[in-house]
Amino acid sequence: MHSSKRIISFLLTLLLLALPPATLAQTPANDWQRVKAVAAGEELAVTLKDGKTVKGRLSNVTDTTLTLTRGKRDATDIAQAQIREVARLQPKSAKKAALIGAAIGAGIGAGIGGGIVSGGGESGENWPIPLLGLVGAGLGAVAGVLVGSGKKRVLIYESR
Repeated sequence: MHSSKRIISFLLTLLLLALPPATLAQTPANDWQRVKAVAAGEELAVTLKDGKTVKGRLSNVTDTTLTLTRGKRDATDIAQAQIREVARLQPKSAKKAALIGAAIGAGIGAGIGGGIVSGGGESGENWPIPLLGLVGAGLGAVAGVLVGSGKKRVLIYESR
C-alpha cells in the first residue's frame, strides 16, 4: 500500500513537470497582451490615471492604444500610458440573485410566521410559517433580481 502512494506521487510529479509553464502560471495583470487578447466587441470599462472611467465596446488594440466604440460612430482612442486599469463588463446572473433573494426572503417570512405562531396563535396552527415563507421567497426573489442585476467588472489589465 505504501509503495502505491509513492508511485502515484511520482507519476503526478512527472505529469506536472511535463506541462508547459504557461499552464502553471497566469499572465500577470500588468501585461498589455491580456488586453490584446480580448475579442473585438467585448464591453469594457477603462479607468484612466486621472480617475475618469470610459465605457464602451472594444474596437481595436495596438501596442500603444486601445479604441472603444460608444454608440454607432463615436470611437475613442486611449493611449496605454493614460490607462490605470481595463476591466471586462459581464452581466451578473439574474438566476443566482433570484435564488439568493428567495432563500433570504423565505427565511425572513418563515421567521415572521414563527413569531406569529409563538406569540399567541392557537396551538397546532402552524400555517403562517410555510405561507409567509412562500410569500417571503417570492418577494425575496423579485428583490434579488432588482438588486443583483447589472454588470460585474472582471479585471484584465492594471498598470503599475
